Amino acid sequence: GYRNYVGQWAVGAWRWIPGHEIGLALEEHADDAFASVAQIKRALGGLTALFVLSTAGVSLFSLVKLSRSRLRELSDVGAYQVQELLGEGGMGRVYLAEHALLCRQSAVKVLNGNVVDHSVISRFEREVQLASQLTHPNTIAIYDFGRNKEGLFYYAMEYINGAHLGQLVEYSGPLHPGRCIYVLRQLCRALGEAHQVGVVHRDIKPQNIMVCNRGGEPDFVKLFDYGLVKAFAPGVSPTFSQTKIVVGTPRFMAPERLSSPWLADPRVDIYSVGALAYFLLTSKLSPLFTSIGSGASDQPGVETLDLPAGVVEFGELLGMCLSTEPADRPSSMKALLDELELLAERFPWSREDSVVWWSKHEAKLLQLYKSKRKKLVAQLVR
Repeated sequence: GYRNYVGQWAVGAWRWIPGHEIGLALEEHADDAFASVAQIKRALGGLTALFVLSTAGVSLFSLVKLSRSRLRELSDVGAYQVQELLGEGGMGRVYLAEHALLCRQSAVKVLNGNVVDHSVISRFEREVQLASQLTHPNTIAIYDFGRNKEGLFYYAMEYINGAHLGQLVEYSGPLHPGRCIYVLRQLCRALGEAHQVGVVHRDIKPQNIMVCNRGGEPDFVKLFDYGLVKAFAPGVSPTFSQTKIVVGTPRFMAPERLSSPWLADPRVDIYSVGALAYFLLTSKLSPLFTSIGSGASDQPGVETLDLPAGVVEFGELLGMCLSTEPADRPSSMKALLDELELLAERFPWSREDSVVWWSKHEAKLLQLYKSKRKKLVAQLVR
C-alpha cells in the first residue's frame, strides 16, 4: 500500500493495453481492499484471544473493560495520525496528531460520535468556519476541516507546546503588572481583528488562551476555542439560532448575557478581558457583578475590586471594563489598547524580560503540565 494525495493508505493497480494505447488505473482505500483479509485476521485473533483468556482465567468483566477502552481510541483522523489524547471538552476530544504527508504536529478536535443534535453540529461547524477567517498571529491557525471515514467531524489546528494562562498563574502566582500588559496587548490585537470581521468570541477565559515560547518569541499568546463565537456585523450571517440557554464561564461573562444569552456585542469581550486582567494581577476571580437591580454601589471600583497596593493604578481601567453598563466600558479593543499603552509606561516589561523568565522556567513548566495532562487523560480513558 501507499499514501494517496490526502494522506490515506490506499492500494492501487494499473495496466497498459497496447492494442488500444490506453491505460487503466484503479485505486481503493486500503481498509476496503483488505476487508476480507481483516475479517479473517479478526476471527483468528478472536479465537486466539478466547483460548488465552480461558486458560489464563481472565474474567469477562476485564475483557469488556478492555474493549471499551480501545473503542475510545482513534488511530487516524483523515490524513492525521493520532499520537495521544490531549483533553476532552463538552463537544468532543482534542488529540495530538501528525499529518501523514507533511509530518507536522497538529491539535485535532473531534466531535463526539454520539452527537446527533444538529444545533451542536452547526455550532462545531461555525466554530471552525469563523475561526478560519482570522489571520492574526495571536489567533490559533486552522489547518483542515472534514469528516473521517467513520463519519466523525473534526478540524485540525496548530499545536501549541505551552501552558494556558490559568496554568501559568498556578505555576508562578500573580503576573508582574508589566507582563500582564504584555500578554493583554497581544490578546486585544487578536480580538480586534475578530471584531473587525464581525464576530465576538464570548468565551474569553484563562483556559482559552495559551502562552508559549514560540519560534524564539517568549510570552507569545495564542487565542483559541471559538465555540461560542457569534456574528454581529452587517453582512455576517449568524448560523446559530438564538437561544435562552446561557453558555459561558460566569466570572468571565458579561452580566448582560445572563438576560440576553444570544447577545453579540464586542463589549462582552471587553468585559471578559477586564475579568482576565484582574485574575492575572491577583490570581483571584473577579467579584461577580450583576446589572439586575443595579445602583451606584454595584459598579466596581478600587475598593470593591480589592487590588493589591502595587497595582491600584489598574483600578480605573478595570472598573470601566467590568462595568455592568456596556456603555461605560471602553468602546473598542483599540480604545482598550490605548489605555494599556498608558499603563505600560508605568509598568515596563520587555521582550528581554520574557526571554529571561522562559529560559529559567520553560522546561519545568512544560514538564509539570505534561505530567498533569497524562494523569487527567488516564482518568478519561478508564
